[in-house]
Amino acid sequence: MDFIFGDPYTAEPVVRGVHMSGPVDGSLAKHSNNNEQLFMHGDKAPGLPQHPFFQLQRTRVFVRTSLPHLLGNCLVEFLHSRLSVPTAPLKVRCAKFTAKADVCHVDNTCQVEGECTVKLRVYWVSDDLFVVELQRRAGDAVACAGIFRELTEHLDECQHASQFSLEADEQQDAALPQVDSAWNAGWLAQGDPWEAPVGWVA
Repeated sequence: MDFIFGDPYTAEPVVRGVHMSGPVDGSLAKHSNNNEQLFMHGDKAPGLPQHPFFQLQRTRVFVRTSLPHLLGNCLVEFLHSRLSVPTAPLKVRCAKFTAKADVCHVDNTCQVEGECTVKLRVYWVSDDLFVVELQRRAGDAVACAGIFRELTEHLDECQHASQFSLEADEQQDAALPQVDSAWNAGWLAQGDPWEAPVGWVA
C-alpha cells in the first residue's frame, strides 16, 4: 500500500514488538507471557519528525530522564491498568517506542464513562528530554481526555520510582520544531492537492 505524500509516520522496516495479554506486575522490568522484556536498557526513542507540517498534539507530557526504557515500561503499566477488556492484547513496539490499546475511562464510582483506542508515542527532543504524546485513534473523545488526565497523574505518581521528572509544557515549546509558515504559504499557493479534477462529479 502506498503512503500519502507528506505522512510524518512513514513506513519502517519490521521491528521487534510484543503483544501482551497477561497481567503486568508493578516492577520496572515488564515481561510478556514468553518472558520477553518489553523495553530494555538501550532502547532508543525516535526523534521528532522533521516534516514541515508535523505538530505534536496538545495531549502531550514532557519528561526528563536518562533511562527512557523505564518511562516506556511505566506507560505500558498505565495502559494495562486501563484496558477495556482485561484479557485484550496490548500492542507494544519497542523500536518505535509506541504502545497501543483499547482503554476505558471510569468515574469516581468506578462506572465506565466511555471507551477509546489510544496510542502512546515517545519522542526524543534533546539531550535527556523526551515527550510522551497520547493519540486518540478511535472512540469517545471525552473518554480520551479523561485518559490523558489519568496518564499525567500516573506519571506524576511513578516519576520517582522510574527515575524521571515531569517538565512544564510551556517551558519546552521552544524546543519543538515550528511549522514553517513561509514554506506552507508557497506550497499552498500551488493549489489544493485534494481539489477535485475539473469535470469531476460526485
